[in-house]
Amino acid sequence: MKEFIITAADEGRKLEKWLIREMPAAGMGMRQKLFRNKCFKLNGKHVKGDAKLAKGDVLQIYASDDLF
Repeated sequence: MKEFIITAADEGRKLEKWLIREMPAAGMGMRQKLFRNKCFKLNGKHVKGDAKLAKGDVLQIYASDDLF
C-alpha cells in the first residue's frame, strides 16, 4: 500500500488523470482492474476514477510497488 497527500497542483484533477501521470507502468487495463477490485481509497472511502481530488486529500493505493 502506498499513501499520497494531494497537493495544490493536483487540486480539481480527476483521479484517473492523476494515475496516468503517477503510475506510468500501469496501462489502461491494469488501472481498470484496480478500480474493479476497489484498490483506491480517498480519505478512507473507496472511489471510482471520476472522483475529483482536493488539496490535502489522502489517497491510498493498494497495488504492487512495481506499478509506480
